[in-house]
Amino acid sequence: MRSSNRLALILVLTCTFLIGCTTPSASGFYWGQYPQTLYAYKKNPAPSTRLRHQNELLRLIDYANTRHTRVPPGVYAELGKLYLDQGDEALAFAYFQKEQQLYPESTILMNQIQRADPKPSASSTSLPKTLPAQSPAKSTP
Repeated sequence: MRSSNRLALILVLTCTFLIGCTTPSASGFYWGQYPQTLYAYKKNPAPSTRLRHQNELLRLIDYANTRHTRVPPGVYAELGKLYLDQGDEALAFAYFQKEQQLYPESTILMNQIQRADPKPSASSTSLPKTLPAQSPAKSTP
């Protein structure tokens, strides 16, 4: 093999490898550190691991928004559940509604979750204009 062909082959293989490392998963969604933070939170459900997982969910939303792609399914719902567990019903229900809008097949589950808790007032259900991930949320004991 001539050196120019070998160099071209190495260049093509290197580019292919680098492009493959930056693309989303086979599902077409970018999951970031989601599996790791979820595992850590489920293994040790402490405020610090909950906060890390919550911030990762916010980062996934920010990542999808900046790249004009869809947020992976369930991310808004899971984030809403975390906020609901913290007592922030208005923000939780706003994220549940966002999940319904993006993934209509989640409507039944989102409605069941919202019926289990009293609905907040209609004026308080809008999502924040800036994501809390930009300034990490404080954990509550």
